[in-house]
Order: sequence, then C-alpha cells, then structure tokens
Amino acid sequence: MAAGKPYRTCKARTSAGRPCGRAPIHGGMVCASHGGRAPQVREAAKRRMLELVDPALARLAELIQSPDHQVAVRACLGLLDRAGFGPSSTQLQVDVDQATVRYELPGIDLDQL
Repeated sequence: MAAGKPYRTCKARTSAGRPCGRAPIHGGMVCASHGGRAPQVREAAKRRMLELVDPALARLAELIQSPDHQVAVRACLGLLDRAGFGPSSTQLQVDVDQATVRYELPGIDLDQL
C-alpha cells in the first residue's frame, strides 16, 4: 500500500479509464464524486454499516471473554471508549493504604448504580 493512499478505493474509473483512487464513502463502494452523494447510494451504505453492528458486538463480547488478558483488556477499553467512558471522561483514584480503587465519571454517581 502506497503512503497516503486509502486502504479501499473507489470502484469507479476516470474518463481516461484509470481507477479513481479516492476513498469511497463510509459503507459504500464509490467516492462522493462518482455517485456517493446520491440518496439511494447513501441509504444503501448506511444499511450496510448498520448490518455490521450486531456481528461486531457479538465478536467484541467474545474478545472480552478471551483467555488472552491483553486481548480482553483492549476489547474492554474499546467498548468503554465508544460508550463514552474513555480516558478523557474517566477519573481513577487509587488509595494504596486501603487498597481501594474508585472511578469517577462526570455526571454519574457510581454509588447509586
């Protein structure tokens, strides 16, 4: 893969017959210039992305249960980050004397959960 080129490229061809080379819209096969802005193309791309949500969550749940600790931790961190509980929203306090860990999330009282 050449530096700076997207992993996936538009499936359309230029008027000179060469591959477009631009990145397709998310979930789509073509770039915005080659029909990716059309409502029916955007709707189909959106549908394709939504169809991937359930399998992605199922696979993530499997990875969280992985016996490989590093895989499980990365899966947990990814899920927490996507759910809005990433590093910037979570504060961690550790009391070494009492061996306790306390998480603080803005706007959420964890004692009431």
